[in-house]
Amino acid sequence: MQISNQNSVSNTTAQASTTKTPQQDYIFDTVDEMMQARNSLPEGTTTGIRISSGQSIMHLLPLPTPIEASRFNNIEMPGQTLYTPEEYQQNMLGKAGQRDTSAIIYLDGKAVAMHDSQGVTSHNAIDTSSLRNGGDFNSLVSQLQSQYGNRVRVESFAPGNGPTNAEAFQLFSGKDYHQHIAEQVAGMRQKTADNQRRQLEYQQQQFAWKNAPQDNVFKVNGQIIASVGEDGTANISTGNLLYTIDSMGKEREVAKKLFALTTGHTVSGDDLQTFFDEHFAGQNSRETFSGEQQPTREDISKQANTQYLSTYQAMQAQS
Repeated sequence: MQISNQNSVSNTTAQASTTKTPQQDYIFDTVDEMMQARNSLPEGTTTGIRISSGQSIMHLLPLPTPIEASRFNNIEMPGQTLYTPEEYQQNMLGKAGQRDTSAIIYLDGKAVAMHDSQGVTSHNAIDTSSLRNGGDFNSLVSQLQSQYGNRVRVESFAPGNGPTNAEAFQLFSGKDYHQHIAEQVAGMRQKTADNQRRQLEYQQQQFAWKNAPQDNVFKVNGQIIASVGEDGTANISTGNLLYTIDSMGKEREVAKKLFALTTGHTVSGDDLQTFFDEHFAGQNSRETFSGEQQPTREDISKQANTQYLSTYQAMQAQS
């Protein structure tokens, strides 16, 4: 028998950052440099390469697929897939009267391990290395007997003749089975309420982010590259940016500078104008909006993604 705590619900809440992003922890000036650093790691290393902090490596990315490009601007919160409190309660109460236990190991008269249809459950106080080394319940019995001699006693049961799961749980843990389930359900319900609150907060943040009015939109050769609103948070179309730079024969260093200017910083329309005038003089344009004419950040993102989808499909057709 196994009593599992099903109320450990993982929840990831996206939060806006005013400092550096995870991408900024890694910096390479060229793809060759990145691969050289990667290849210099000891064999078997699987962790990332921390080079420095405070700069972006987004400019080193290959051209993203349209789906990847849209995901840069749309982080979705994962849904919940575990038991509901009611499902957990019904499942566990339904097992209370079952007799799944086939053997119990006692040490000095205290139950320290038991075997049921799910495997072996044991107290942390005993050494279970035989199980970790591929052994079975009998291996554990032999191990404990060699360690503790006649202090160990094993009680075995014919199928269906052992204690109920509720009785076995109380014998093993010292807690009432039904009280334990009630406590677990209460905890799950509290976590569910907390998750729903965080989900609502996240949805509100996403709504505010997507609907933030944009008063400046910047294009290069007609491709939307960036937009910014009164909040000073720039929205960059990574796909359009990288494609435009590559197609114009410019160095990716230009993209690196734009990410450095906007990531973790607030900028104004004039700040971006200065950047585009410096790096795309004669090929850039700026559209300004005010009042009810202002598009939302989501509007601009959708237009940019549509542009990039068309560009990507054309590239695929030529390849």
